[in-house]
This record gives sequence, C-alpha cells and structure tokens, in this order.
Amino acid sequence: MKKNYFRRDISIYTFVLLVMVLAMDAAGVQSGAGDKQDAKVGDNFGPKTTIILTEHDQKMVCKKVSTLLKENKIDKHVPERKDFDPRGSEYLNLDIDGDGKADKIIVSTGAGESYLKVYLSTGIEYDLEVSGFITLIRFEGNIYAIVTYREWNAAKDSSKIIGYRLYKLAKDEAIIACDKL
Repeated sequence: MKKNYFRRDISIYTFVLLVMVLAMDAAGVQSGAGDKQDAKVGDNFGPKTTIILTEHDQKMVCKKVSTLLKENKIDKHVPERKDFDPRGSEYLNLDIDGDGKADKIIVSTGAGESYLKVYLSTGIEYDLEVSGFITLIRFEGNIYAIVTYREWNAAKDSSKIIGYRLYKLAKDEAIIACDKL
C-alpha cells in the first residue's frame, strides 16, 4: 500500500510556519510583508514604530534616495536641526527607537570626515565614524544617514563627489541600507 507522504509534509511545513510566526509575534517582530501599515505618528517626533522593510522595499528606498540626490531635492527631507560651533549639528524631534520620546543625534564634521553620535532616550548610545560627510534625512518613516564621499584636489583647492552610502539609524546601531547610491 502506497503512503501519502505529501500530506504529512504539508502538515509539518504548516506547523513550522506557525511556530515561526508565533515566535516572531512574541518577539514583536514585523515581517514587512503583506499589506503596508501606516506608521503611527506621535507628537512631534515622527513615527512611533520603526518600519521593517522588505528587500524589495529597501531597494526602492535606495533608488528613490539616489534620484533625490541626483535631482538635488534631498534637502526637503532633512529634519530640523540646530547648528553649533565649530562644525556640528544637533538634530531635533527625532524618535529613532519608537518610544515616543525625542532622541538626541549629534553630527560633528571635521576636515574630510564626519562623526555621528546617537543618544536614545532609553539610555542606549552608538556612533558612526566615517571618512565622508554625514547628512540626516527622514524618509518614508525612518531616519537615515547619508554619507557623501569626496575626492579632494589640493592643487585646485576643490573636491568632487565620488559616491554616497546610506545608513538606517536603528534601535541599537547604524545599519548599511544602500552600499552605493
């Protein structure tokens, strides 16, 4: 008599899938798949929840940000900031960790490089030190750091842009979202 293994395999697959979904739900992880969910906006701090993007959505963000850079329209996505001397900025009213409280983000710029320091209201701190210039943007419910890389020509005392990299500021670190824009 021939056994129906296919039926048993579907049951095991369904069970494993159910366990994975329940584990993700218990951990508070969003899949990013399926219907889009609107980010909840709170007070003046932007989205209260960080939207986890699918690989396709992340590629679209990279493409859109790249287009904004090429068309010189990225400035409208730069959040409110307070500049201070000698060469630094504090970005205001940003909630990176999704707790509804403002987090403190400082960008300091020196000769040829920038340094980003994130102080979350939860007490977590992290930084990003790169050999390029950092600009923060608020884009599609998330906060990103755009790093601009330049090639300096000392003879002409000028520079030209040779590339960009996009980092997503997350709850505990800056994650490369787009290696090259």
